[in-house]
Amino acid sequence: MTVHKTEESDFFDWGKFLDSFYREFWGMVKQNYIFSMDHTTCRIGNKLFIDMRDCDIKTSEHVRFNILKQIFYGRKDAAKKLLEAVCRRPQIIRAAQAEMLHPPLTGNKPLYTQVKFHNKFGPCLPPPRSMQ
Repeated sequence: MTVHKTEESDFFDWGKFLDSFYREFWGMVKQNYIFSMDHTTCRIGNKLFIDMRDCDIKTSEHVRFNILKQIFYGRKDAAKKLLEAVCRRPQIIRAAQAEMLHPPLTGNKPLYTQVKFHNKFGPCLPPPRSMQ
């Protein structure tokens, strides 16, 4: 088995990238929602739906939410009609990855987080082998 050490540059700001294409769920999502999408029913015309429900019981609250932004990144260049642009979205998203997807700027956060974790969880860990 090979273990690959992760570097800070391995992580990208997917949230910012996906915000360019999809609507925010802010205010729609409750703490324990179940999300699902079915490729046969999630796309209707120029809309892309996600199903949300609060539990797995048939009588539970069920919400269908259109997650697609009408004005998404690259839409104006893709096609004049929204339906055509929606059909080309996979290609637009793939092309935008190289241009828009970058590692987040973190500044001093990694060091601060390491110190915070060490202070919080360090006492719970066994001492290093050299100290035993």
